[in-house]
Amino acid sequence: MVLATGMGKTWLSAFDSKQVNAKRILFVAHREEILYQAESTFVRIHPTAKVGRYTGKHKELNVDMLFASIQTLGLQHHLDRFGADHFDYIVVDEFHHASARTYQ
Repeated sequence: MVLATGMGKTWLSAFDSKQVNAKRILFVAHREEILYQAESTFVRIHPTAKVGRYTGKHKELNVDMLFASIQTLGLQHHLDRFGADHFDYIVVDEFHHASARTYQ
């Protein structure tokens, strides 16, 4: 989806993940500030979900919603911790960066 900054992409993805009854959600972004904002939004829509972070400082695995930095998750030894079917709903913030080496 393409919308201008501040138009509600995160809210829309949070509502959509609820609509499709996602059990394990991954939200990936390139800045921790974005992860914190997204986490706040998703928690409002999924108030009973167990939330975790996967960043340079935090490596939480047994959660329903994981908010991960691409800088950490993009490293193969971290990515290998998750099977291809581990998450059933994935949001990649700023997807236009996906062609960068770190996102591959």
